[in-house]
Amino acid sequence: MDTLKILCDTQDRLPLREMTKFQGALKHRSPKMIAEMAESLLREGLIMPFVIWKHEGQNLLLDGHGRYEAISMIARSADDERGGYGKSEVLEQEFPVIYVEAETVDDAKKALLQISSRYGNITHKGYAQFCATIPQYVAPSVKKYVAPTQRKRATKVNKAIESVIRIAVPIDMEKEVRRMFSDISYIKVL
Repeated sequence: MDTLKILCDTQDRLPLREMTKFQGALKHRSPKMIAEMAESLLREGLIMPFVIWKHEGQNLLLDGHGRYEAISMIARSADDERGGYGKSEVLEQEFPVIYVEAETVDDAKKALLQISSRYGNITHKGYAQFCATIPQYVAPSVKKYVAPTQRKRATKVNKAIESVIRIAVPIDMEKEVRRMFSDISYIKVL
């Protein structure tokens, strides 16, 4: 396979060589994560376009860093199979892109933080570095990954809480209601 199957469409397309990474150390992707994404792209095709912010003559990649790395890995693998001669056609392939409008770098960072990816983990250090110029900005979809210890603590507290609920039912329905609730594993009928 010299090119990837593309299962999304947009008005605009760019080859990887015209995209510039923007994310910095915000997310950590292990070689295993990149390999999993590469396998997914080879198997399923590209289903999401890259998200680009045009700024000062550059096409800054806001969303798609994992896909970018995975496609680069696929291209390197294709070159290795050919004995290292020539560039893989995947690198020359034009991929669907959508453009995000942002007036400043900080606005572009805010846009990026609203985008999630399942092929990368946001680290405490990476998040702090990336958000240094926008510390007051809160991205709820990202925060849940940055503070896992607080989430674990809340889960332990919730497991310890048991609620007692009293309900009133007509006397002729009591047996039916008791039977109905007794069929539910997490409800204890007193």
